[in-house]
Amino acid sequence: MALSADREVVVSGRTEILHGKLTESVTYYKGGMVQIDKVTGLVKKATDVTVERAIGVLKAGKVVGAGENPDCEIEIGKVWIPLATGAQTDVDGFVWASDDAVIVVSAPTNADPCGRCVDYKLWGNSTTDKRLLLDFRQGLPKTALS
Repeated sequence: MALSADREVVVSGRTEILHGKLTESVTYYKGGMVQIDKVTGLVKKATDVTVERAIGVLKAGKVVGAGENPDCEIEIGKVWIPLATGAQTDVDGFVWASDDAVIVVSAPTNADPCGRCVDYKLWGNSTTDKRLLLDFRQGLPKTALS
């Protein structure tokens, strides 16, 4: 389910910042996963119905009006992402973005893996808030998995 509010961005280790321009007429949320449109070169919300892969998370949210393409910063590296079904067995496996909020550990039809899970843990004192440490730098084209 797509984000409807900003999400905390928690990283591990060094990350990189990529600068881009946001697609018009969209509300973006901090912590939302994004991809770059291969045709326009603009940043858009991640989805599993296109061939582009998610490349990182937005550092800040932004409401973008019609005809606007404001600057944005994308955090690339190791980022903790919630996954309700996450487990220790997901570590070292590939991860896909379903939308700007949701990751999955089984391959959708069209999407490229956005990265690899490098760690798993229960968040804080919770027994249900599971997180995967997703390394966005390890994303690759799905054809490389064949």
